[in-house]
Amino acid sequence: MKRPAILLLCVLAACSASPPAPDRAESGDPARFAARGRTDADRTFFNQPVEINGIAYTRLGRNHLGYLELRRADDAVCVLVPAGHFIKREYDFRPPFNEAGAARHLPAFLMDKHEITNRQVCRFLLDQPGAVYRDNAVFAPDGRTPWAVTHPWGLNLDDGSPRVQPGFADFPAVGVSGHLALAYAKWVGGDLPTDDEWEKAAGGPDGLLFPWGYDMPTAHRANSYLSGPRRTVPVNSHPEGASPYGCLNMAGNVYERAWWGNFDPADATPRNLPTMLKGGAWVSPNWWNLRCVCRCGQNMDAMDGSVGFRVVVRGPEVLRAVETPGPALRVLADTWNAYEEAAARNVPILLYLGYERCGQCDRVQAELFTDPGFVEYCNANLVVLIGHCVRREIPIRPHSPVDEHGNFVPHTGLALADMEQVFTDFAYWRQGDIVPIPPEGLPFRISPGFYLLNPHRKHVRRWEDAWLVHDDAFHGHKTGASREHFLGLFRQAQQKLGRAQTRADYEAGKPGPDMTWEEPPADQALWNEARRRVEAVAAALKRFRADYGEYPQEFFWVLPYLPLGVLPYDPFGGKYLAYTRTEGGFRLTCLGADEAEGGEGVDADISLEG
Repeated sequence: MKRPAILLLCVLAACSASPPAPDRAESGDPARFAARGRTDADRTFFNQPVEINGIAYTRLGRNHLGYLELRRADDAVCVLVPAGHFIKREYDFRPPFNEAGAARHLPAFLMDKHEITNRQVCRFLLDQPGAVYRDNAVFAPDGRTPWAVTHPWGLNLDDGSPRVQPGFADFPAVGVSGHLALAYAKWVGGDLPTDDEWEKAAGGPDGLLFPWGYDMPTAHRANSYLSGPRRTVPVNSHPEGASPYGCLNMAGNVYERAWWGNFDPADATPRNLPTMLKGGAWVSPNWWNLRCVCRCGQNMDAMDGSVGFRVVVRGPEVLRAVETPGPALRVLADTWNAYEEAAARNVPILLYLGYERCGQCDRVQAELFTDPGFVEYCNANLVVLIGHCVRREIPIRPHSPVDEHGNFVPHTGLALADMEQVFTDFAYWRQGDIVPIPPEGLPFRISPGFYLLNPHRKHVRRWEDAWLVHDDAFHGHKTGASREHFLGLFRQAQQKLGRAQTRADYEAGKPGPDMTWEEPPADQALWNEARRRVEAVAAALKRFRADYGEYPQEFFWVLPYLPLGVLPYDPFGGKYLAYTRTEGGFRLTCLGADEAEGGEGVDADISLEG
């Protein structure tokens, strides 16, 4: 005999008739939120641009190793290598660990995270109106200094117009000379690295044997002759071979040009040329050539398929620019944590819901979320929560760029998976896991949707009590990014809640203020409905167990919620129904006269034993 279709009635009839969501345990398990912790550092939209050596940069926050990254105007990502000492190893440094080496001090500098690509070199050439094209090659404006030749993995220069070979746009630039490498570096306000700078960026302060440590190279760590396709690979490949600062492919793929010895970049008369090659390449059959200290040479005119370059940016402007950024918007990436903090501080939650990418989203973020006054108010007086939806049925998501660590690029520092979960919390069936809102989710007419949420979720009985200010109040001001309109709505929402607590006091553990928001009058009809459902759930469970000898499977996934005093889909938000664990199961209670005017308590003890 098949079970009748009353699985949800047995337990969830007491809460809601909404249909179940897929993967509910993954989204609704409170342990998922408890394990996540609070995420709020380096979370910012469209960071304020900074300028270094006359070139624009955008701060990207810290990478997975904790080092600051910036995006340069040529679309290169740079990693800040902090000032300090590093161990300069001897050339014969090999396993077992060789203690030989001297500590050398270097000021802070920016090192390109990836090798310069064919796409970037093509842009450089298109910006050089004086370049001379002949014989499938391009020369500097003097007509004599070679810059690049046509190469099957690089550029096509056959008709005097540079273009990238199909499929090789994001591969390291090859078929380029040392002269072009140096000219490109100067074009972006940088230089080619010195031997010391390159080795510190590759081996870290401890002077590692390889960028990843002391284990021998593998196909997962480096593109070499014995473990790769015997040609170049994209510059963002081999993340397992990243250096201690997060630079990729500093072992293998292509050799990279550097200055010899202790060349002083401030020396007006350089004693040499950047003809040193570092890091090995796809042509390297021996681990010896992939070491951080490895070096060989190539003249400046050579242009082949195994040598490329990356740029270093140095000078006092580096630290001045990266250490004094504009204010960054503080964003939480988890709904549960946002409600927890906002309720304790008695401040509104600014909820931003974006669907795919659109012009309104871009304008709001670029014009409003970088405005210092807006950012400072939000950081001091609100909790900001970001949700983003991506239509997964689209195999290619050109409007949702994600970096190699799963961070959503326009929402810097936030994982796309976290933002999708926040969107799901509010816009799909799983919204009842945290706060009661309409079954269709929070409706907004134009993306992005904005809401100022009431943080006291357990005191929300009606749908409209879930927000302090609805999206309708923001409508018409999204495309114009009106800061004053937004700030006015923020103050209006705070007035409804009463006195707020500062973030500093909250983090110091001080007790928060009491809210002055007035709940709607007690509704006897709702209270009676809560009582009816308590009685109904007990009867339904009793019938089901009598028929089948066990409780329905859905009964058990609600247990983690019970210590919280709230169940998924509870339309009363804990106002009329209370849930507590017992030794053998749980107790569902309709709150009595002490909790609701005119109440008459009803308890249903639900046993899991026997």
